Amino acid sequence: KIDGNGAGLRGLYATNDIRKGGTVVEIPYDYALQVGDSLWGTVYDDFTDIPGSDDWSEDDLDDIYQGLNFLQSFTNDADYGPYMDSLPQKPSSGDDAGLTPDFWCEESIRGIQIPSLIQQILDRKQMVKEVASKNNVNENALRWATWMMRSRRFTTWNMVPDPNYNSDEDDNSLFGVFLMRRNKIEQVQGYLTPLIDMANHANDPNAVMTINVNRWTREFDDSSSFALKALRPIGKGEEVTICYGDGDRTSLDLLDKYGFFIEGNNADDTIDWEELQPEFTTSLEEDEAGLAMFDNNNGEDDYGSDNTSESKKRSGEDTEGVDVMASGVEVQRKGLDSRRTMLSLRVLMKRLSNWKPKGKTSPSNGG
Repeated sequence: KIDGNGAGLRGLYATNDIRKGGTVVEIPYDYALQVGDSLWGTVYDDFTDIPGSDDWSEDDLDDIYQGLNFLQSFTNDADYGPYMDSLPQKPSSGDDAGLTPDFWCEESIRGIQIPSLIQQILDRKQMVKEVASKNNVNENALRWATWMMRSRRFTTWNMVPDPNYNSDEDDNSLFGVFLMRRNKIEQVQGYLTPLIDMANHANDPNAVMTINVNRWTREFDDSSSFALKALRPIGKGEEVTICYGDGDRTSLDLLDKYGFFIEGNNADDTIDWEELQPEFTTSLEEDEAGLAMFDNNNGEDDYGSDNTSESKKRSGEDTEGVDVMASGVEVQRKGLDSRRTMLSLRVLMKRLSNWKPKGKTSPSNGG
């Protein structure tokens, strides 16, 4: 069932004891919402008149156009109403609504102080704006739909017969008698899976996503399903968690896609700081002081800005911001805005990289 925890974060909870290897929840293939298919031949709008569009990420454009399809095909269909009601609400503002950095104002985005990530986020914001304009949809609604794709979509890969294969033109037989295996190509599909996508992330999850296809054809059919399987015994009332991705998503990846990050993420050890080249302009101690000032003033932040507070606390458990340092271990959502999340990220990154301002050195490890 869907329920909330003490921090106001909704999740998936076991209604009965579940043994290791047992099925937590299973969704028939036909109940999943297909939002993307590499064989659909999606045609992008023409962006050649927009400076810098040649450098836009094709993966991000795919996410946006899948979001557009989701927005146009499912969100206003009454048959999908119960599922739509379970999703996070569309934020009322296009700026500083917390969530992922795609919803932040430019000042907060630039406050991350990691140029490559900043550019990627700003590019994606512009992509959403242009696609929304060219397709006559609300920009903020499309940004929300794109977020649903990036944060909730499950992707499948399969080898399927090439739809462009022509048996009359291509003799694919051996000595003209024995038919050889038909040419196949990779098909990539995206699905939203009701209920399953309510499972929250954990570094040490107790469940895993499985996809069941026809054992003979290895393709989807009426017997196919999406399911969560228990990695260890799960007690009644215990939250069911999964690992987003393959355990290789760093805190930067998690924030960019999902709007949160967690201390103790082993994937952070793989960050190449030389390649990332952060341009931090404040020390760890200064950012920690900024966080303390922010919290002591209940969100009224004068740190690092000449403007008045941009804290806009929002109601609703699904649209709340992220407090990374609340527990020292795990992210908790507490209605805090993007400025605090940005500062928390800088603190975490500086701790991980042992970064020091120019002219300062790290303590000696001895010798």
